[in-house]
Amino acid sequence: MEDIFETIENLPSSVYYGGVAGSILLSIGLFLTGKKHEALFVGLWAPTILNFGLYNKLLHPSREPGTPDIP
Repeated sequence: MEDIFETIENLPSSVYYGGVAGSILLSIGLFLTGKKHEALFVGLWAPTILNFGLYNKLLHPSREPGTPDIP
């Protein structure tokens, strides 16, 4: 279980942005096909993914690739 948390902590920000973009695009696709309730459900994933990513980055800000290590 500890390996899962370590893997999540080391994800770059682009993974979260991709998840948000995918959620929004999937929601639009569902809405256009007439599945309005499913579209709303999937559309609500975007803020959850952003908050999850923000929470992880606030806990470990120096682990972002390309940032200098803070002594």
